[in-house]
Amino acid sequence: MKKVLVALVLLLAGTAHAYEYKLQFAPPPGARGINVVGYAFTDAGGVSGLVHYAITRCSSGRGAHCITTQYDYSATWDLFGNPTGSVAGAPTAPAPLYVDGTLTVYADNGTNKTGSDSTIAGADKGFVITPSSHYTWQSPNGQLQVIPDAPYTFSASLLSDGDFNLNVAQATVSAAPSGFLAGVPDQGAISITSDGCGASVSPGASCAYVVTYDPTTIQCTPSTQGLIYTTVTLTLATDAGQSFDFTQIYTVTGVPVCDD
Repeated sequence: MKKVLVALVLLLAGTAHAYEYKLQFAPPPGARGINVVGYAFTDAGGVSGLVHYAITRCSSGRGAHCITTQYDYSATWDLFGNPTGSVAGAPTAPAPLYVDGTLTVYADNGTNKTGSDSTIAGADKGFVITPSSHYTWQSPNGQLQVIPDAPYTFSASLLSDGDFNLNVAQATVSAAPSGFLAGVPDQGAISITSDGCGASVSPGASCAYVVTYDPTTIQCTPSTQGLIYTTVTLTLATDAGQSFDFTQIYTVTGVPVCDD
């Protein structure tokens, strides 16, 4: 009996943090009345459902009038909400299985759920909830900072907050120009100086990457104020359903000014 209870606890722990993914849809320009909802799970292991939108087109000139066209598609997604296909025509809408708070659930196979969630940002509310590996950056992301023309080090910490080990195949960093000085090709040297995450991060564990950005290799800048604008991006290749870059945006001061 004790072994059965332990196994049940482990099973529940493995599905307790199943993550919600938005059913992705990129509406065309001018689309209105957007409705995206998951209706069922497919034999291929994905989600099927509805994509609906309308576009109003108006003629110009005297006596102009507008015509609104409705578009309906039977669409499919993988279990992480990534679109996998669509065909014209609305699918048959099933009755909801149940409503759970903000979730209207149309399909629940005991492991995954799909339907619509009123709390999802934007007009397209479709979702799929599935157990997966997942991570969240704990360090402030997208920060804008002013730094001198000298090596600068920062730490990017993440939390493995999914159901399974977060497996990291590769971590890379890059420095790219930004702002109106984007024509300066050399953005300095960038490297990961410490990888505290390794190849796998257990659920509930935190780890950090230490990155060093060295702008001193930039020979000169056309800015008369000695400025360079650089975006540093840390990218992870993982088995998580969705991956999110960690970025820092720098204004580098004191860079030598180019001779005319």
